[in-house]
Amino acid sequence: MEIGIVTVLFKSDDVINGFIESMNTQTFDNFHILFVENDVANLHCERVIRETLKTPFTFVRNYENTGVAAAS
Repeated sequence: MEIGIVTVLFKSDDVINGFIESMNTQTFDNFHILFVENDVANLHCERVIRETLKTPFTFVRNYENTGVAAAS
C-alpha cells in the first residue's frame, strides 16, 4: 500500500529542513509526497527539496497564492 502525503508550502523556509529530515528518516518508505508551493516568489523550498529529499515527490508551484484549501 502506498501512502500519499500532501503538504502546502507558504513562507516555509524555517520548517522545510526539519520536514525533509523527518521524511528522510522514516522506516516506512512506500509513500509519495506532493508539495504545493503557494509562495509565488520563493524558490528556496523547491531548491532544498530537490537537493536533499530522498523519497519520491512531485512539486507543484502555484502562480498565485490560492490558500491552503484550494492548494490541497
